[in-house]
Amino acid sequence: MKAIAIRAPRRNHGSDWMDNYFADNTVFQRPDDFTLGDAPRALGSVRSPWSFTTNLSLGRQFSLREEMKLEFRIEAKNAFNHPVFGTSNTSVDDQNFGKIFYTSVGPREVQLALKFSF
Repeated sequence: MKAIAIRAPRRNHGSDWMDNYFADNTVFQRPDDFTLGDAPRALGSVRSPWSFTTNLSLGRQFSLREEMKLEFRIEAKNAFNHPVFGTSNTSVDDQNFGKIFYTSVGPREVQLALKFSF
């Protein structure tokens, strides 16, 4: 069921944007039964929250003797531990419409490795 758009929606850029993603939640309304709404399927002016993650990997190989080598490696997923928020609730009938309840990327993960070759 498509919603009815009364006005052009705007994204909330204030400090409460996770609890109220749209600047005005009353922009969208549920149409009457057995009627079609006029809201577009996708809105170019209102996008999902920005996604930013960085994965890093560092490695170093040490020569111990002629045929012996030691390799150290560290890898970090979401290295800067930046939260990536999910999409807002888009069910117009729901009391939680426009709220974001989850992150789509987990916290930082670090992996260490040590390899000895002979």
